[in-house]
Amino acid sequence: MTSVRTEAASPIIVFDQVRKVFAARRASPEVGAVNGVSLSVAAGEIVGVIGRSGAGKSTLIRLVNGLEKPSSGTVTVDGTAISALDERGLRAARRSIGMIFQHFNLLSSRTAFGNVALPLEIAGRTDEIRQRVEMLLDLVGLADKRDRYPAELSGGEKQRVGIARALATAPKVLLSDEATSALDPETTAQILALLKRINRELGLTIVLITHEMAVVKTVADKVVVLEAGQIIEEGATFDIFAHPQHPTTRSFVGSVTGSALPEDIRARLKAAPSPGGQAVVKVVWTGEQSGDRALGQLARDLSIDIALLHGQIDSIAGRPFGTLTIAIPGDDATLRSAVETLTRDGLHTEVLGHVA
Repeated sequence: MTSVRTEAASPIIVFDQVRKVFAARRASPEVGAVNGVSLSVAAGEIVGVIGRSGAGKSTLIRLVNGLEKPSSGTVTVDGTAISALDERGLRAARRSIGMIFQHFNLLSSRTAFGNVALPLEIAGRTDEIRQRVEMLLDLVGLADKRDRYPAELSGGEKQRVGIARALATAPKVLLSDEATSALDPETTAQILALLKRINRELGLTIVLITHEMAVVKTVADKVVVLEAGQIIEEGATFDIFAHPQHPTTRSFVGSVTGSALPEDIRARLKAAPSPGGQAVVKVVWTGEQSGDRALGQLARDLSIDIALLHGQIDSIAGRPFGTLTIAIPGDDATLRSAVETLTRDGLHTEVLGHVA
């Protein structure tokens, strides 16, 4: 499943040295929520922005639709400097920027049809309402729920109404603010599949913020990792998962790829080898490579017994991806030979430490 985006697509969202500082209140100092962020999002791309609580994710996304104004720098969407618009200009610009929320934000007094119709009513496009709302409800799989009120809908159905409402004015950009955090895993998977289909069929650019790396793994073309209001790592989803550089990124990636060490092994891990001990090595392979075959051949070539400590095979951005954590016995020379052999075979290796 691929996006309509090509590598040559021009950016539709551009952050240029953006800072957002919230003023001090009483005894509290000022807070730098976004600190010098420069970022480009290509048209038709799905970008996942991930970070821990307080990393600046929500502020970043609110700068895109003008709910927050930068303290310095510029935010441009589809050629328009959002950060320079007055309130009237923002109202017009927001028609091309849809947004879906964690807790749905539906009006309880309106049916599914009425909630989706609301943006069109506000924009004065009443002649389009019936045809467009019916089309959108069908797109999100709720044609038979058009007359139901939010209280009569499940969480997943409410979020589908929220998505349809965000698409009412035919935006070019869709912002997702933790849109799956309140949903169970099965419903989350359904909503992510829907967003991927919308991206593919409508050519819509999607920016989603989340603290769940599994969400990013499933749907994003590109990953941006935030910490303390700064981008600490960004790149293609597969590359970030295969070769995370920053410790925070490694922590996020390890939680879903099986590369995080079990706690009992982590507690025993030492930086230096000990007599009779074993080296703990993480092995990553991608594409059509086979990690288990390479390890089997390695054990035969070096005449050693390799212990499998932990592992997982997955799919990242539609490509095979596997990690194995192994224990290699022997001295430093044996370890060097093992690492050289695995690297020569195209596998990425990292010595994590040593255990007795």
